[in-house]
Order: sequence, then structure tokens, then C-alpha cells
Amino acid sequence: MAKYVLNQTALRSWWLVPRACVRGIGTEQRRVSNLRKEEFDLLELCDGTAELPETELLLSLLKRKMIRPAKDGETVDPFLKYREYENRCVPFMGINITERCNFNCLHCYEAADNDIPRGEMAYEDCERLLREARECGVQNVKITGGEPLMHRDFLKIVRCVYENEMTVDRVNTNAFFLTEERVDALREIDPHILFNVSYDGAGYHDWMRGREGAEKDLLGKIRLLVEKGYRVRAAMTLNRVNLKAASETMRRMDELGVQEFRIIRTSEVPRWVLNAGDACLTMREYYDAMLELCREYAASDLRIALNVWHFAVLDRQNNRFYPAPVRCAPEEYRPELPVCPNARENITVTPDGDVFPCTPSPGLFRAKGIHLGNVFRDGLQKLLQDSPYLSFVCRGVHAVAEHDPKCGSCRYFTRCQGGCRLFALGLNNDALAHDPTKCLFFEGRYDEKLNEIWQRA
Repeated sequence: MAKYVLNQTALRSWWLVPRACVRGIGTEQRRVSNLRKEEFDLLELCDGTAELPETELLLSLLKRKMIRPAKDGETVDPFLKYREYENRCVPFMGINITERCNFNCLHCYEAADNDIPRGEMAYEDCERLLREARECGVQNVKITGGEPLMHRDFLKIVRCVYENEMTVDRVNTNAFFLTEERVDALREIDPHILFNVSYDGAGYHDWMRGREGAEKDLLGKIRLLVEKGYRVRAAMTLNRVNLKAASETMRRMDELGVQEFRIIRTSEVPRWVLNAGDACLTMREYYDAMLELCREYAASDLRIALNVWHFAVLDRQNNRFYPAPVRCAPEEYRPELPVCPNARENITVTPDGDVFPCTPSPGLFRAKGIHLGNVFRDGLQKLLQDSPYLSFVCRGVHAVAEHDPKCGSCRYFTRCQGGCRLFALGLNNDALAHDPTKCLFFEGRYDEKLNEIWQRA
């Protein structure tokens, strides 16, 4: 018999998830998992006071590092003790703290024209929102903009996240305002934050960002972040103009020690069409070009992971690969699966408090007249109890199959589940319609082509 305490495993309960745990505390991202009743009951006993027999289940929890032997007189950390929340579980919250930006990017999805949006969330509002998020059991906060480092209270907001027992899992930034002093100040708060920086192609970054010298400055900031031990993901928005720079950009990021290179197809937002005309790649052009880039990556010795938006994730270092539109294997399909797994775990808040399912969605939803709620008017907990937002993200994929005959009769439906709701809304003017880009993906056998590439690697 011995005494045990919870090891970086917090016990939690939400509506419809009565027995859950939060793992990853103290690392880059916290994850919520369901527990079996016998696991939950045993974990509750691991408080440093009870002597427990060495059962098979206890040894399993030890092996999974969910518990550890208690030191003399040690009791469980108060944060890890059981807490119950009176709302649905949403582990991630993205906060757009400001629409202001020092760049004037040609492809900005925040703007309808070449005027720069200037909305900003007051610190007092942000502080109140973060307190509400803690009371709702939110675990991870993504800080974005605009350019979030332009907010005069940026560091105060980051500190406020941790004061409310959450973690900043990432910051989306153009990195212009990162200095060694600021990076050191952030390291004192948390050395595990992911910096998601925008790099729109070797030789093309200045043009797309609307600022001379932006590329040179960015490369220096990436070196600074890597030297300070931060994880960095570089994101390139791809179009016909900078397509030829994708390979060089990927290799340059690998040389700098960036952990992940993400490619996103430049979308037909109003500002980009105004500035670049028909420079968007069609989805077929995008898929074909990215298939070749994936083939090059798979045959290389690159250490960086390659994440191609709505296409594939390839990670040589960790031997990880999957075609992004494949949601699950056919035998794992259930009609009640959410229409978007990412949106089901996330709520995005704009500076004025409006809520949306994901970071790219505000512009399109507003253009379509879709309003899902406002945290400052409705309160976050209410939105996570009963609201248009919750109805949208909790809807099962069966609704797509029942609503759209193309999905209902498609042999690929159990794998793609209708695709992306944002694409369906933008391309078919119907959030429950099929996503044509995923039809192209499966009918073009891109999943099979990607599998062949990876198997040969």
C-alpha cells in the first residue's frame, strides 16, 4: 500500500462530459479527455492521504504518468482537484485582441477593402472575458489580431491568461514588434508558447505584406525565437504569384530550425481580389501543386513538419502522416460526430465580442448575415449553455447528409463528412451543403496519391 497524487492531471466535469481530465498542464497545450468511471474514481483517491493497493488499474495510471507516488506529507495540487462547470466543454478560445496592424497585407481577410480595420478590445473587457473563460473551464487561449503585439496591454493580457489558470497555446503575429526584451518577458511567463508567424514566400514577403524590409526583419525575428527556445510555425499563403517560392521557403525555414511549415491557399477575400485580381489558385491547381511539394518533402531529409491546409500533414521526424480531408476511417464514423471537430473545441471572439467557430470565419459569416452571439452582451457561459453558436458547432454530420443529396448518396461521406462548413457557406451559400473542394479531393483520388507518396518515403 502506498499514497499517490495526481501528476499534471486535473479532474473536471462539464455538461455531457461528467468524468474528464485535463492533461498537458505545464506544457504547450492542454487536452481534455474522457475517463472511464473506474479511472475517474481511482484518480479522485490520489490526493496524497489515502493508501492505495497496487492494482492493475493503478499501475496503468502510473505508466501513463497520470499519477505519481506522493512524497512525505504531500497532498494534491489544488488546481488538479475536481471541478465542475455548468456548461458545455470548449477547451480552446481564440481572442482577436486588436484589428490594428502595422502592415497593409494585400490578402488580409479582416478587411473588405484597403482601409485598415482599427477595432480593439479594451483590457478591462479582455480581463472580464478571461475570468468568465476560467469559470467555464476553458484551458487554452490563442491570441491573434490584426497584429496582437500592437495592443499596448499585450503582456498584461498574456499574464492575465495565466492569472486565470489557463495557458497561451499560441500567438499569431507578423513578428515585427518582437524584441529580445519582449521575448525574455514572455519566457518568464511561459517558455512553451507557439509563435505562428506569417512568411509569404522567399522574395515575395515584402510585396504581400505591403512593407519594404519586412522579410529581412522577419527572418531575424525567427532566429531570435528559435535561439530563445520557442517553437515556431511559419505560415505561407500561396497563390499563382509566389507558388514557385514554396519549396525554397520550406527549406529556408528548415535551416532556421522552425518546427512546422504551413501552407494556406490565398482565398478570394475582397481585399485580395481588389489587389491581385485572379491570382488565386483554383483548388485543382492548389492540390496538384501541393501534391508535388509533398512528394519533394517525403523524398527529402528535412526535419521540419509540413502542414498543407485542407490537404495533408507530413512529419518525417515523428513519422506522422495523414490526408487532412479524411476525418476518420469508415468504421469509426458516427452520425453524431460534429460537423467540424476543430470548431466544436473552439470559440473565437472578435474585439467587439462577437463569437465565431474559427479564426477565418468572421468576415464570411458577417457578410452572410450570420450572428452567433456576443460575449459582452450574452455572457460566455450562456453562449456555452444555449445559443446559436452552440447549436452551430454541436450539430452532427448527419445533418449534412440529410440536407444535401450529394453528401447523402456519396460513398466518401463517412470519410470526409461533407468537408469544411466555411467552404460550404462560401462556395455554396449554405453552411449545410457539401464542400466542393473535398469532392474534388476524393474524386481526384488525392488521398490515394498522398498515401503512395508516403509509403515510398
